[in-house]
Amino acid sequence: EVTLDSSKAGHVLNEKLTVENALRGLLMPSGNDSANVLAAATARKAENDEDMSFAKCEAVFTDLMNKKAEELGAVNSHFTNAHGYHDENHYSCAYDMALFAMAFMQNETLAEIVSEKSFSGNGADGQFADDPEVITQDYNWVSHNYLITDNEYQYAYATGIKTGFTDEAGECLTASAEKGDMKLISLLFKGSDPARWTESASLLEYGFNNYARVELTAAGAAIEEVPLTKHNKLQGDTVPLVYQNALVTYLPTNAVDSVETTVTILDDYKVEEKDGTVKVKAPLTKGEEIATVTYTIDGKEVAQMPAYAGADIEKGTIFNNIWYGLKTFFSHLFSLKGLITVVVIVLILAIIYLILKRMRYGGGYGGGYRRRGGYTLKSPSRRRGRRRW
Repeated sequence: EVTLDSSKAGHVLNEKLTVENALRGLLMPSGNDSANVLAAATARKAENDEDMSFAKCEAVFTDLMNKKAEELGAVNSHFTNAHGYHDENHYSCAYDMALFAMAFMQNETLAEIVSEKSFSGNGADGQFADDPEVITQDYNWVSHNYLITDNEYQYAYATGIKTGFTDEAGECLTASAEKGDMKLISLLFKGSDPARWTESASLLEYGFNNYARVELTAAGAAIEEVPLTKHNKLQGDTVPLVYQNALVTYLPTNAVDSVETTVTILDDYKVEEKDGTVKVKAPLTKGEEIATVTYTIDGKEVAQMPAYAGADIEKGTIFNNIWYGLKTFFSHLFSLKGLITVVVIVLILAIIYLILKRMRYGGGYGGGYRRRGGYTLKSPSRRRGRRRW
């Protein structure tokens, strides 16, 4: 059920073909008939109803499309059919199409199909060659994307994606390219030929020449150690703040070294001390989202990601705090510094003891005299000469 003037892949009623080849029919020659075949099959499977009318299938499928668009973060898109033929209530925008294109290219099968220049073969991949009652067709499809195919507009780094045209939208192209470690997507609406090929290539070249792919942090890497409060001190006084996934973005080449990082602890975990120090409140579970990390250049936000606790942290109790105090004391006591301190204290006490003992039994350090039961510190002077009285 497609209009006579729409592009078609050439399917016939009751034909058997693989899902992958139905996707090829949709993506390479822009087959609106392929789009309807895929929509009907998806809707009937989703509703578990093989007898569903096509009108109902289209309603179910476009509802799925609109929900997926919302899930991807679309801001100005609404779909009423599966093939994109003009309808006042069927629309999108460049921003949303970029979101859809990024999600699309993450699927390896779809990315492979849109990189193909052509396809020749049986629609069912020859699975029913020995069964004459099963209808299949052999196809020779050529991609409508001139950035991919061999012609004067071919772009060396192009990898996809899809052309489009209606009288109202003009010549459109969502293009992708890969050069080194950079993968880019460009959008061009309301264009004309050959400008949509040349301008799309220029957009992609500009991206490659003026932007750099930057990995702001690796997956699982610690961003920083955040101080703790109300925690079991036996587990340390900080918790590592980590990402679950790598944070990769594209930045202007002259701004890569100007990125500033700001960590914001979520309110449920934040405790601010009197001196302004921000700490994270225990208990914490490893993998629990506790902060947001924002990257800026000259005050402009370029990326933002949630950050997570990198370890389990127990809440502090009187028992583990006492144990921590004892452990700290004995650890200090048996350290080299602690041993030296103990030796010095013992020597001082020994000297004090000896001084007190001498003062008790010898009257101090002054001149002493013999006395019974004691000892002499100093003997009396001997008199000179003798006198008899």
